[in-house]
Amino acid sequence: LLFFHLLVILKVLPGNIVWGGTLDENIVIKYEIIALIITVFLLFNAIVKAGYINNNILKKITKVIIWFMVVYFAFMIFGNLVAKTLTEKIIFIPLSTLMFLSSLRLAIEKE
Repeated sequence: LLFFHLLVILKVLPGNIVWGGTLDENIVIKYEIIALIITVFLLFNAIVKAGYINNNILKKITKVIIWFMVVYFAFMIFGNLVAKTLTEKIIFIPLSTLMFLSSLRLAIEKE
């Protein structure tokens, strides 16, 4: 996901395959930068949850944030379902589902 956002920002991948294919190219780049920041933030929380960073305060905060990840990825699935582009339906529904299930597993996993 991190590399995907970078590829869209760098215009290696076309911007019309994201955000339902309905946004102007300049706005897509801004949204993708925001999505990239969110992705880095979520990745950091997954790293904390996995125990690679051992900080009790971060672990407590991460327990809550992981559940937000579950909801975020559930909304991504819904967004892909109602998207106008076939690319989002064929490629991103399975990826969003995988991210949803992975974050759900992180959320319910005991330390």
